This record gives sequence, structure tokens and C-alpha cells, in this order.
Amino acid sequence: MNIEPSGVVTVGVCEIQTEKCSAKVPAPITAVWSLPARRQINVCSPCLDEMIRSGEWQIEGARLRRRADVAVFDKSGNLQLVVEAKYIRPEEDNLNRAVQIRRNLLAHSGIPDSPFFLIVFPGHFYLWKKGLPDTYDRQADYSDEFFFKSFPEWRKSVQQQPGIEFERLVSEWIKDLSRSNDESSIPAWAQVSGLYDAIRNGSVVSEAAV
Repeated sequence: MNIEPSGVVTVGVCEIQTEKCSAKVPAPITAVWSLPARRQINVCSPCLDEMIRSGEWQIEGARLRRRADVAVFDKSGNLQLVVEAKYIRPEEDNLNRAVQIRRNLLAHSGIPDSPFFLIVFPGHFYLWKKGLPDTYDRQADYSDEFFFKSFPEWRKSVQQQPGIEFERLVSEWIKDLSRSNDESSIPAWAQVSGLYDAIRNGSVVSEAAV
């Protein structure tokens, strides 16, 4: 949905209330207009950022704060991988949604330049490897199923705080991949893409401003 910011900041309750909402009780919010209907929506800054990052909203010319749900640096401190973890409905868990999210983040400068970019949904993940030529709508280079339900210790916590706990699960999954020294256990996609070599024994940072 296309959104037009009003520029008006007031105090109130956010109508969106994602897991990162800062105005579930009266706090600073801004008004935006949905287009073309021009319905007013009151939203806090973190939720506005999240709606654009998720691809739900688009604002022409908007720039997002560059951050990553998970960022992975190599042993020399160079950024190698940016990860977006999105806990979404099963019917939205597909390549088209992944491409839409990546396009929105690139268009709004929401992610930094890195050799690898990964989007993880509850059922699948999609990996892009930097290459030329590149376009916003380029299909993922690698994809596979991601069975987060195979992590029994996370089931209850994910149900309680889906978005936040799912990000934690994905972060732990990436940490395990980067720290494994048993190459026979590394999935083929991670070896063939070069991702494993790039992040091996690197550092994994959650909610990173990059």
C-alpha cells in the first residue's frame, strides 16, 4: 500500500502495534495517509519503519534507518551477511514476498551493501549473492525449506512473541552455521554459494545498526 506522510507529530496510541511498537500506550506518533483513499493512520516511528521494511507500505522517496535483524561479520570485521527474519502467515511464505521485501529495502536504502543477503520465513529462506548486473526484482540465487518448528525449545516462546522470538531463533541458527567446524554437516547451498567460507568463525550481531 502506498503511504503519504503528513509530517504531523502528536501524542496518541499507534494503530499498527507491531512487536516493536513504542506507542501501545499514549506516546509520540505521526499521521500518514493511505493512497488513494487518503485514510488517516496513526503510527509510531518503529512501526512505520517495520511496515516499510516488510513491504506492506511504500513511501516514495523515503529513507529507512539502515539496520539488520542479524548481521554477520568475518574475522576481520568486514560485513558479509545481512539477514531479515520475518514471521509471516503461511500463505505469504513464498519467493514473491521475499523479492518484494528485498525490493522495498533496496529502494528505501534500508540495508547496507553486503556480499550476501538472506530473508528467512518460518517455512523457507531465500539467499541472494551479490553480483552484476543486479536489479531490485532479481530472483534469489538459493532457496530451501526452513523448518523452525524442528526447534522444539522455541515453540512456546515464538507463540508468545512471534516476531522477536523468531529473530532470536534465526540468529542462533546463523551462529551455529558460522561456528561449525564440521564441513560435512554444512548444507550444500551454504558451501556452493560461498556463504560458509565468508562467515566461518565470524561474529553474529542481532538488531545491528549497519
